[in-house]
Amino acid sequence: MDIRDIRAQMPVKNGLNEVIGQVVDADDNYLEVQLENGDHVWAPVSLINTVDPRHVHLSGSGDDLTKRWLNKDPDAFKEEMVDEASEESFPASDPPSFNPQKS
Repeated sequence: MDIRDIRAQMPVKNGLNEVIGQVVDADDNYLEVQLENGDHVWAPVSLINTVDPRHVHLSGSGDDLTKRWLNKDPDAFKEEMVDEASEESFPASDPPSFNPQKS
């Protein structure tokens, strides 16, 4: 299986050979799929069983499949995690108190 063989708008099938949506985008980590109901999900490439000239076949079906994909763009999720960590750590510490000494 070569991720470069995957093209936008290719039908995506589950392990029961049922069309569940179509490819929106693919990278080295995730396959973005627009489901039949219009929702977008991100399936880890490890879920890809085979790619033929016309379809992407995922392993699993039903709950087994839906438990393993993401309902949120993984890049946006990473940014949210960084923003949240940044907010929780600011300020990192209280500034030192300033005490000028008089001579």
